[in-house]
Amino acid sequence: MKQGQGSALDPPGAAPLDRRTSGKARVAAGLVGVPKGEPLAVPGQSPGLACFLPSAVPFPCAPSPASVRAVTDRNAPVLASRHLLAIEGMHPPQIAELLDLAESYVLLNRSGKTQRDTLRGRTVINLFFEDSTRTRTSFELAGKRLGADVINMSVSSSSVNKGETLLDTAATLNAMHCDLLVVRHAQSGAPSLLAQKVGAAVVNAGDGTHEHPTQALLDALTIRRRRGRLAGLTVAICGDVAHSRVARSNIHLLGTMGSRVRVVGPPTLLPAEIGRLGVDVFHDMARGLDGVDVVMMLRLQRERMGEGGGAAPVPSAREYFRFFGLDAEKLARAAPDALVMHPGPMNRGVEIDSAVADDPAHSVIREQVEMGVSVRMAVLDRLARPQGAASGFGRRESGRQDLDRQDPARQDSGWQDRGRRNGGGREAGSGDAGGGRPGAAGPGWGGSGGNGVGRGNASLGVAGQDEDSGPDDDTGGSDA
Repeated sequence: MKQGQGSALDPPGAAPLDRRTSGKARVAAGLVGVPKGEPLAVPGQSPGLACFLPSAVPFPCAPSPASVRAVTDRNAPVLASRHLLAIEGMHPPQIAELLDLAESYVLLNRSGKTQRDTLRGRTVINLFFEDSTRTRTSFELAGKRLGADVINMSVSSSSVNKGETLLDTAATLNAMHCDLLVVRHAQSGAPSLLAQKVGAAVVNAGDGTHEHPTQALLDALTIRRRRGRLAGLTVAICGDVAHSRVARSNIHLLGTMGSRVRVVGPPTLLPAEIGRLGVDVFHDMARGLDGVDVVMMLRLQRERMGEGGGAAPVPSAREYFRFFGLDAEKLARAAPDALVMHPGPMNRGVEIDSAVADDPAHSVIREQVEMGVSVRMAVLDRLARPQGAASGFGRRESGRQDLDRQDPARQDSGWQDRGRRNGGGREAGSGDAGGGRPGAAGPGWGGSGGNGVGRGNASLGVAGQDEDSGPDDDTGGSDA
């Protein structure tokens, strides 16, 4: 699209929007969150941002023709990074491209023609150090529908229980030459550490209280299909924000795409100085839900509440539901057509009333599950493609082929040295607080920031509970 030339999705009679529009014009057009000077459309890439304009196409927000072609075009623009570790740092065009591709996979899955050979000959390993069925199952479905060989690695029956460290596990997986590694871990920063040590593309399926990128993407896709846009919407994230990686990822994504985000909960369940993340803070549900377009409820994560050793943040489940549980009376304060979301699994009668959770007029919880498979198909598809010159969300790293060309003796002997350089402890298996790059958690975020991986854990492989999904049910695609 040439500079000054209108888009096919521009409303009739509208002035064409310059690709490098001034800041004031961006705000007026609803492009809040787009960095100044960032192109609104990348040559050869879908004009994904058009779906987020106030004048966007009506519900459901249809994918652009370019994004539909991208499902089969293996030479389409790709993300420059080999990994998806966090939403923080991504730009609107990158998010829009993934959502457009995921939308195409929604249409494909609903058509019944789900089996493709996009990832034929590729190997995907699901490495989950925490209990999960929802996220793990959706990644398994996504990989198989794309034609990949999918292996689910059960940590409960793996060598981790025999004392193997995370770095030793990484060395083992690296020797197997897998192509994509989906990782969930109880420690913030563990997927980032693995990304430095393996030749495969790494997808963060949830790490500690840090982030859960694919959950935020599927939530955004669900909202966009229902509302046709993200810019200008008001979203209230309610409940146990302090322990939620889902909340953090959604705050970053929704804020980047121009939504106004509120966090609602008791002071004991909100991180200190969370307002610095650009959100509005409320301690009263009635005020926090006033006029909002989307209500996103979070589960009370009791398995994480005892980590600090202090008093319980809530007196009882009954008391919590009385003040912060979502029922019909509280929901009435939101917009008449407000959407109700939950990453699952739900604790009915604790954070949400059954009548609200099952209300077809408001609840999109089941749709979130469906969107989870499509989003993860899009992520695996993008990360498996050859790296090109598209705008990415991280540094470009050497591929598996580079590791194959290295001398095996040098590769094996370099593990401990690389661990020391990257803060991974004195050696693989060190009891020091290891973990490479520090956890990127925001200010006061449940104590997850600054310590990276580790917390003095010698193995970095202790199985824990599912983030926003407890030891109970965890099925489908929407999971914290």
